[in-house]
Amino acid sequence: MLDLGTLLGYFCIVACGVCKLPQIKTLYQSQVVGGLSLTSILLELYCHGCQTGFYISESYPPLEYLEYPLLVLQNFTLLFLVGVVSGSLFKSLQYITAFSTLIAVIGGGYFTKSTILMAMSLNIPIGVSAKLAQINAIRSAGSSDNVSYMAYLINFITGAARLYTHFMSRGETMVLANFAIMMCANMGVMGTISAFRGQKLKSS
Repeated sequence: MLDLGTLLGYFCIVACGVCKLPQIKTLYQSQVVGGLSLTSILLELYCHGCQTGFYISESYPPLEYLEYPLLVLQNFTLLFLVGVVSGSLFKSLQYITAFSTLIAVIGGGYFTKSTILMAMSLNIPIGVSAKLAQINAIRSAGSSDNVSYMAYLINFITGAARLYTHFMSRGETMVLANFAIMMCANMGVMGTISAFRGQKLKSS
């Protein structure tokens, strides 16, 4: 019989594996990027990319981190669509290539654990900055209709689940602090989406 930690691990993987699909669908259907922050996507890719590379390099069981490469793939899809919609596809492909290389280098063990943890120590301010960038994009656009709740809600729930699973396993303080702070940041984005939902998009 599966224990609670294992069940939470499966839940996180499945939930994060689909959490950005509503955003991808919204962008594909609307063909409008207003309210969606490219900066936020790039900052998230740094955080999720570093975490993916770290867990691979340290030989963590896939059940403990598989949601991160899935989030990376979904953000790659968002980047591609943003490039198509905004006419900057070449730049989006450059970003995708750069982050793919970063993950491969970290995951391949080319850096020491202490170096990777030092890079991951930036995940907290960068992760919070990603949420603030998204909040600013919504406020600047005057509407959150092109931004999906789902990713932030699922990230909040899975953050709580991962807080538990990592506390019960290895429990690196930096990793645990990252989960807790990002849960608060996700709540901030959800509050902003709610406040600007149904508002008219500002003319550019």
